[in-house]
Amino acid sequence: MNTSLVYKSLIRLAFVAVLVSFQCIAWAANTAQSPAPKAASSPAPIKETNVLASAEELFKKGDYDKTSDLLWKNIDKLDRKGLMLLAVTHEKKKDPANMIKIANMMLSKNPKDHEAYYLLGSAQMMNKQVVSKKNSEAMESFKTCLEINPKYQPAYEKLAKMYEEKQNYYELRILYQDMLDNIGRKAEFLTKLCEINTKDRQEDQALSTCKEGIQKDPKIADNYVNLGLVQKDAGDVDEAKKSLKTAADAHSKSEFAQYTYANLMEEQKSYLEANKYYQRATAADEKSARSWIGYAKSAFELRKFEEALDAYKKACKLDQKNAVAFRKATTALKSAKDAGWTGPYEKASESCSGY
Repeated sequence: MNTSLVYKSLIRLAFVAVLVSFQCIAWAANTAQSPAPKAASSPAPIKETNVLASAEELFKKGDYDKTSDLLWKNIDKLDRKGLMLLAVTHEKKKDPANMIKIANMMLSKNPKDHEAYYLLGSAQMMNKQVVSKKNSEAMESFKTCLEINPKYQPAYEKLAKMYEEKQNYYELRILYQDMLDNIGRKAEFLTKLCEINTKDRQEDQALSTCKEGIQKDPKIADNYVNLGLVQKDAGDVDEAKKSLKTAADAHSKSEFAQYTYANLMEEQKSYLEANKYYQRATAADEKSARSWIGYAKSAFELRKFEEALDAYKKACKLDQKNAVAFRKATTALKSAKDAGWTGPYEKASESCSGY
C-alpha cells in the first residue's frame, strides 16, 4: 500500500471537512441576524360612525327626513341628547305622534325629566284631537314641567300663548308673576305684566309694573304707552297726554306709541296733531290698517281730500272692514254736495266694499 497516497487522501478529506464547517457557521450566523417573517396583518378595525354628530349636521342643513331616518335606525344606541334631537326633528316635521312616543321613552328612563314633559306638551298642542279638548292635556304637561323645574322659561311661554288665545288675563297675570319670582325681574316679563294689567284694568298693579318696567329698561316704548293708558282710564287725561306724547316722541319707530297718542288727539278733536302722529304711525309700520284709517279720517277732517283718499284705499286694502269708514266719508261728501271729490270717493269706496 502506498503510504504517501493515503496521507494525501486524508489531508484532502480534512480540508473538505473544515470548509463545510465554516459554511455551516456562516449560514447559522446569517439565519440568526435575519428578521423572522412577519405574520399576515389583520385590517385595522373601522371606527364606529358618530351617529349623533352626523344627525346634527343633517338637522342644521334642514334635512329633517334624513335626520329622523338616521336616528330611528340607531334608536337603541341613542342617549338623552339623541332622543331630544329626534323629538325636535319631529317637531320641525309637524309630527306630534312621534314626538309623544319619544317623550314617553324619555320619561320611562327618567320620570322627572322636565324637558320630556315640555316636548310632550308641545306635541299635545299640535295634536288636533287634543285641541278639541281645549288643550287641557298640554296645559297639564307644561304645569308638570314647571313643578319639576320652575325656572324653565319655554314652558311658561307656551302656557302664556295658550292663555292669551283664551284672553284669560287672570291666569296670565299669575303666570308672569311666577316668572318674575322664579326666573328674575326681567324687563320682558315686567313689560308683559304691565300690558296684561292694563288690558285687565288692574290700575294699581298696572301703574306699579309699568313704572318698574320703565326703570328696568327705558328703551321699551310699550311701558310708557301702557302707563299713559292706565292714567287715561283713571281719568287723569292731562297726565295721560303727557305720558303718551313723551312715548311717541321718544320712540319714533313704535307704531303702538304713535298710534295711541294720535288716537287720544283724535278723541279730543285735535286733528292737526292726530294727523301728524297717524302719519308717523304709518311710517313706523306700513302694514298697520288701524294707523292708515286713522290717518285717513284725520286728513278728511282737515279737508285734505286727496291725502285722505289715498289713505282710505291703503286702509281698505289692508283690512276690508275699513270700508264702513270709507263709505261714511263718501256719504259726508255727498251731503256737502262736493261734486269734485264725490265721484272718486264713491268709486273707490264701492271697490273697497266689493261692489
